[in-house]
Amino acid sequence: LAGEQTARELVVRLPKSGIGHALLGDVAAAREQSAAAASAYRRAHELDGDRASLLKLFTYLARSQPKESIRLADQWVRKNPRDAVVWRSLADAHARMADWPEARRAYETLLKLRPDDAEALNNLANVMLAQNDPAALKVAERAHALRPTAAHVISTLGWVSHKAGQTDRALQLLRDARLRDPDSGETRYYLGAVLAAAGRREEARAELTAAVRAKQTFNEQKDAQALLKTLE
Repeated sequence: LAGEQTARELVVRLPKSGIGHALLGDVAAAREQSAAAASAYRRAHELDGDRASLLKLFTYLARSQPKESIRLADQWVRKNPRDAVVWRSLADAHARMADWPEARRAYETLLKLRPDDAEALNNLANVMLAQNDPAALKVAERAHALRPTAAHVISTLGWVSHKAGQTDRALQLLRDARLRDPDSGETRYYLGAVLAAAGRREEARAELTAAVRAKQTFNEQKDAQALLKTLE
């Protein structure tokens, strides 16, 4: 109640600022009043018109109205084509929806602004892999060259290497990634899948079991479960 009162006072005291509306959005979001939260965040963005208010609205809508969040971000980058922060959010949103062509376009645009952005390169490699583009390997290698110790980047390169038929290299990379981040269900799945393809069933079962028991969910969780069943 105190938070809501403060927010309403700010709305009255600062009628040209979105800060009060943004706080009302936070209060409504905490109460799980989705329509009220979205309306308040939208009003805050209408008043402030800056990237911060856009991203707050975008992040909230992405959970329940992903297409609307994408529309807003797309509208923003058309007016602000050099805003790498929003391009990243837009690319990630398209990737979450498995809209690979649009995700690729957004990541490639981001990389024109930030050519050495390892995270964007890593994500682009995953998108290209989903499109069965063999050039994903070169992109994953560029990301790895920029961030050679990042577990998820090593994992991506390992998986892409596997898809390119480089089994030994894939195993080496994925084992490295697993050592750096043993709690990553995604990496354990990748390693298990490569081991299974190599006919190393017992090792594969161990990795896939760890993958399906991982605390954090990952995109290929159902694939991991299905593959594990074939090895039981």
